[in-house]
This record gives sequence, structure tokens and C-alpha cells, in this order.
Amino acid sequence: MLCIIDEFSRESLAIRVARKLKATDVIEALCELFVSRGIPAHIRSDNVLRAEGNREDSQSLSVRQHALAA
Repeated sequence: MLCIIDEFSRESLAIRVARKLKATDVIEALCELFVSRGIPAHIRSDNVLRAEGNREDSQSLSVRQHALAA
């Protein structure tokens, strides 16, 4: 499940549910929001599942901020 939320207003902007979500699905959802709402100054992504690394560390928290070019 992919949930995209505006952290300031706590508004749910998009929810995508699928058995398997790929990077292209995330990009598509974000592009639709960029067209309808404009490009945000920052994006925060957390609770990302990572395939690389040890099996013990297969799920780790990742918080990243990216400034998008306008």
C-alpha cells in the first residue's frame, strides 16, 4: 500500500493498493499529484523496505528529503 499524505494539513493525497508496487507506480502517483497540485519543495519517505543488506536488517527506516527542481 502506498499512502501519500500532506504532513502539514494531514490530508491524504493518494492511496494506491496493489499486491506489488514498483518504482514506476510511485513515480506515476507522484507525477499525477505534481500536475494537479504543483511540485513540492520537499518529499519525505519513510518505512522503506530494502531488499539489499542482511535478512535481519531487511526492513529499515529511511528518512530522506529531496529538493525538487522547479
